[in-house]
Amino acid sequence: MLGLWGALRAVIKPGTRVLSVSSGVYGTGIGSMAAQLGATVQRVEVAWDVSFVEAVQQIRDLAREWQPELITVRQHSPDMQS
Repeated sequence: MLGLWGALRAVIKPGTRVLSVSSGVYGTGIGSMAAQLGATVQRVEVAWDVSFVEAVQQIRDLAREWQPELITVRQHSPDMQS
């Protein structure tokens, strides 16, 4: 977790636009961490049992419209055993 904080601190400054794409608690947490560092965060939540492939168009459209400086993605694949 410390490494993730360090990586985010290295690239995020107050006002940085971050598009946080997630399915589950870890992706949501990354978006929250970015917000705590002062980023402006837009979130795309994908149900944990749905493939990101089904949300690609929504993600693409939001990225084109909003022009984020950073996109974070954390997927819990329904095919993965965790």
